[in-house]
Amino acid sequence: MGVIKYFDYSPQTLSISMVGRALAHPCRVKIMELLLERKKLNNLEFAEYFGMTRSTIHDHLVKLWQADIINIASEQGSTIASISESQVEKYMLLAALFTFERKDGFHLGVLD
Repeated sequence: MGVIKYFDYSPQTLSISMVGRALAHPCRVKIMELLLERKKLNNLEFAEYFGMTRSTIHDHLVKLWQADIINIASEQGSTIASISESQVEKYMLLAALFTFERKDGFHLGVLD
């Protein structure tokens, strides 16, 4: 993460920011969905699923780990991602807040 300029940010503010950053990429949201299904996957399994390099997957996993929404461990040269029950509960609460409704006809602040 880049340097945060000094300000008296509360731990909650920083936590919300880290989770928002971690989930800002659709690939990382899909990683969460896969972990909800399987509970534990390695970077090779993710790389094959997404058609990405293991290093790219590793970068995505680290961002999720930094936000404390997954666990990662190193095992025989692979990065293993897992999700605990408390992390599942937190993610499900967050996911319940969002629904996608396409907003057509909006341009420069004017509704068509």
